Amino acid sequence: MENNRETGSKLLAVIVKAAFALLALGFTLISALNGLEFYKILFGFQTAVLITSVFETARVACLFRFAGSGSRRDWIAIPIYVVVAGVCAFASINSFGAKVARQGYAEEAALKAQVEMIKKSYAAKMEDKLKASNKDIVYAEAMTAQFPESDYWSRRLGQLVTSRDAVKAERDAFLSETPEDLEKWVNAKVALLGLKSEAPSKESEEMRSVTSTLGETWKMSRARAQKLVGVIVTITIELSILLLAFLSAGGRRRGENANVMESNDFITGLNEKHGEKAVRKFFAAAAVHYRKTGKLPPLRRLSPGIRPVARALKNADGKEIALILRGNKG
Repeated sequence: MENNRETGSKLLAVIVKAAFALLALGFTLISALNGLEFYKILFGFQTAVLITSVFETARVACLFRFAGSGSRRDWIAIPIYVVVAGVCAFASINSFGAKVARQGYAEEAALKAQVEMIKKSYAAKMEDKLKASNKDIVYAEAMTAQFPESDYWSRRLGQLVTSRDAVKAERDAFLSETPEDLEKWVNAKVALLGLKSEAPSKESEEMRSVTSTLGETWKMSRARAQKLVGVIVTITIELSILLLAFLSAGGRRRGENANVMESNDFITGLNEKHGEKAVRKFFAAAAVHYRKTGKLPPLRRLSPGIRPVARALKNADGKEIALILRGNKG
């Protein structure tokens, strides 16, 4: 019963560690995709794939090498990982920034198209007014020529010419206007000119509400908020990869002695019979006594839970036990 429980516990631990490892690799994939998009813009797809593969492979190798062993000689993997992860984070953050910029360019282009549409519509209306004014001016000129002594037609002709020139000046000023706030200008001119405006989509309404909240609460533009979120997400992903990698390696013994004990067939047999926890506790307790006396400790000095392990070692190979005990630091 106890062995079955221990086997189930080990299986659960393996499944949990595998899940953590898969999550770490999944987060790494997110970072890799962001980096791939960034490098693709700069160097093209093939070069981007090569660069991303090199950096992400180096990052995973460094991280899981250290997380999986923890030996002192593997500490060199940490500074390499920091450098590689920093480069990956740089690419990911800039990828987010590029997405924000592209979205901004697309929105600006759409607004500029609306500005041009409004100006064309306005110019068409002004053209109709100018045609009517020119028609009136031609008629007034004919009447003035027919009745040169008439002050009325002379004055009327002057008024019509002045009115036409004012319409021309207004039209030219409107068409040459370069608005700073495109969205505000479009909304104002659509209402002023009585043009038909498209009903705002649910997405644009939600975006305006978010933009309004950011401006009122945080004094922050939407673009800046998007870039900030990109930085936060990238940092969170990098830290999550680090954490999940260590969690996936959790519960392993570190150092050279752990490798000896995990690969030793003799220890494996003891683990299967008495349980890994009891075997480790025995060797940890016996190591101190062995280094002092060169012998295994007597049963009376051992806790009841690990005495069966000591009894099982009575007929074991003394050299093999000595090798393990000399390496075990307790």
